[in-house]
Amino acid sequence: MAAWGGILTIIGAVLILIAGIMNLFGMPGVPWLGAVTNIILGLGLIFWPLSVLLAPKKQS
Repeated sequence: MAAWGGILTIIGAVLILIAGIMNLFGMPGVPWLGAVTNIILGLGLIFWPLSVLLAPKKQS
């Protein structure tokens, strides 16, 4: 579950980076990209800490 949270967060961050680069070069943004990015990033940021908190892990 932590892996999914991390993966979703990374995907969201990459989408934000792509959108930022597109804006920088004056390309028209894709309207749904912002919404999808926020949803993916939001899910990632929710699942990641939850899975870390809920997973019984021994300290190394």
